Order: sequence, then C-alpha cells, then structure tokens
Amino acid sequence: MIQSLIGQLRGIGPPEGPPIIPTGYQAQIVGGLTAYVGSLGHLLGNSLKATEELFDLDTSIFESNMCLTDPSILHAVDQMDVPPRLGINRFAPTYPLGVFPCKDGWLGVTVLSPPQWEAFCKLLDLKQLSDTPLFHASMERLEAADIIEPMILEKLSQCSAEDLFYRGQKARIPLARVPTMDELFKVDQYRIRNAFSQASQAGRKYEVPTVPFRLFKTPPHFGGSVTDLGQDTATWKQASKDTT
Repeated sequence: MIQSLIGQLRGIGPPEGPPIIPTGYQAQIVGGLTAYVGSLGHLLGNSLKATEELFDLDTSIFESNMCLTDPSILHAVDQMDVPPRLGINRFAPTYPLGVFPCKDGWLGVTVLSPPQWEAFCKLLDLKQLSDTPLFHASMERLEAADIIEPMILEKLSQCSAEDLFYRGQKARIPLARVPTMDELFKVDQYRIRNAFSQASQAGRKYEVPTVPFRLFKTPPHFGGSVTDLGQDTATWKQASKDTT
C-alpha cells in the first residue's frame, strides 16, 4: 500500500498489464531507518548537553518513504510526461541493470560507464557488443535491450554467479551475488563481517541482521535477547509521568 501511494509500483514490471508488487518489507525498512536516525539524533543531543531527557518518537512509514518521490516531484513541477514502464530489469538511464539468472544462482548487474560496459562484455565473451560504438552509451543500450538482453542471458546461463562475481570484482565491474533465502546465511563475506547474529525472544532463537556498517571504536554487541512487544511500555509511561 505504501509503495503504491508514493508511486513506486508504477515503473516495476512488464509494459503491458498491471505493475508487479515487490515482496518483502522495503517500506517498513525505510521507516525503521528514519526512526533510527531520529533516535540517534536525540541521543547525540543528550550527549552534547550531558542530559538524559526522555522523548517520544512518532515515525510515519508513509512520510519516511516520501523521500523516494523526488524525481516525480521534479517531473510535476516541469509538467513533464510520466516516464513509461520499460519492462523487467529496465530502468533509465542505466542498462544493463537488475538481477539476472545464471547457471547456478542470481547475479546483480549495474553497468553504466563505457569502461564498465567493455569489461562486462569481455567477461561474458561478447566482444561484438563492445565493438559496436552505438552501445557505448547507456541509453542507446537500453533502447536496444531486445537485441542485447537475449545475448547476455544466454552467456549468463552458462556461468556460475559466484564465479562471475569474483572475476567481475577484479575487472572493477559493479556485480553482486544475490543469494536465495537458503543461501543468505552461508555467504562467506556476510559471515566474516558478522552481518548476522543470533537473538532470542520469548524462548525462541533467530538469525537476525546486525548493523549495516562497521564501527571500530564503538563496536556493537552481537546477539542477545530481544525485548518482548510491550514489555517496557509501563516503565516508559511511568518515567514520562515523573518528568512532567
């Protein structure tokens, strides 16, 4: 619902028929990050003032996601036409861009600059595409996607996503392995970086994400118990009354 209200659904999916509704909780994640920023700002303010003031934080998931509507606002101000839906994995002005299937697994691809395009073509043994001057421009590649994409998909179907990822990394191509949910907790770089840790709540244990960035001077505590929903509500309400 939130993604529909902010206009994010319109550009996702094939040109014909209704748009594709993305799965997951992207809107809620943006809302949670916004709440985190607000909470962090308050804690930093307390540390600068050497106080411990309590506060109530009310975060709107809808309003948080309005940050994603900036291009639409510019189009409206300039009275420009609404960009059409171009198809699966087709988003102007970058092409190829998206998640593509390989022989085993999925690969995230972002190719924009001419050097990236040439390196990507070399990686897939598609020299005939890199030798075509017209395809050195990203928008020209997008307009010719019906010609280029079948060739790319054929080559990807013959390769391992993990192998392409490491080879592409050496060639400075923006590629990313896209693990399935079964593979997610086994990815080597996630394990090395402590991207997940074990948390417990109400007697059950879960693998949960940790912070999305690395802190060296103040590293986070990994794992532990999670407060049950509503467990501290009474305490916070009493603390609020005591400060008023």
